[in-house]
Amino acid sequence: MVSATFLRRSDESGERLSEKLPRLNVVAIAILVAAIVLGLVGWNATGNPVPLAVMALVGLVLMPAPRIA
Repeated sequence: MVSATFLRRSDESGERLSEKLPRLNVVAIAILVAAIVLGLVGWNATGNPVPLAVMALVGLVLMPAPRIA
């Protein structure tokens, strides 16, 4: 009988599979969401989609900031 395990130990390193996967950075996601919300507010205020595009780019640039700091 074959047993299904989702978190097997690796034979080489002894790490769990979940420890090898990248961790979700909640602060980086919050920065991106906040930038997009500000862009949407700017778009709503001006009727022009440029603030949304600019703020989305700003959010993408600032996402690695918590990791760097």
